[in-house]
Amino acid sequence: MSLRHIFAAGAVAALTASTPVVSEINPATPSTSTEAQVLTISGKDFLPGLTVEVQTPDSRTLALKDGAVSVRGPESLTASVILDRPGAYLVKIINTDGGMSRPFSLQVRDRTPQTQSITIDRVVPDAPTKSDQEQTIRLEGRNLDSGIGVSVTDPAGSDVPNVTVGKATSTSVDITLLLSQRGDYVLQANNRAGATSNRVTIKVQ
Repeated sequence: MSLRHIFAAGAVAALTASTPVVSEINPATPSTSTEAQVLTISGKDFLPGLTVEVQTPDSRTLALKDGAVSVRGPESLTASVILDRPGAYLVKIINTDGGMSRPFSLQVRDRTPQTQSITIDRVVPDAPTKSDQEQTIRLEGRNLDSGIGVSVTDPAGSDVPNVTVGKATSTSVDITLLLSQRGDYVLQANNRAGATSNRVTIKVQ
């Protein structure tokens, strides 16, 4: 075979190489996780045995293939990948014949804990009696069981010291404190996640 025929055959092979295209990735905006997540990639010209190349926001390159990739057909595949940093990831398909797609940008969100709001609906009793002895009152409301703390201000506007939190459920929490003055005390709950409740007032007789 002449060199001309060899070069011609190479040119034909180059012209007939596949041209994969990524048109969509689901979920479109996944959240960060240290566990592998399955992405469904849609497009065209996907060939069996292909590699999914992922460039991370910190410039690492992940080459996914074999057990991490399942080609469902020429227009769909799934890939299992760890998305542990927020930011833009670039996803590219590389077929076994050398055909390569344009990079497709995938935005990954930072997974932040959801902070549930705390609500105090009522205090029992709502009009306790002044005493030089500590007494226990109950706050009733919502989301009161997540590392709850309670701050109390006395009628003079000073913080009441040594407020002790006892039994707590999602709908109630017992607190023990000293109510040594007559007048309005203001109570407010908070938790470790940073949520703060509404303020409630009790009138000490």
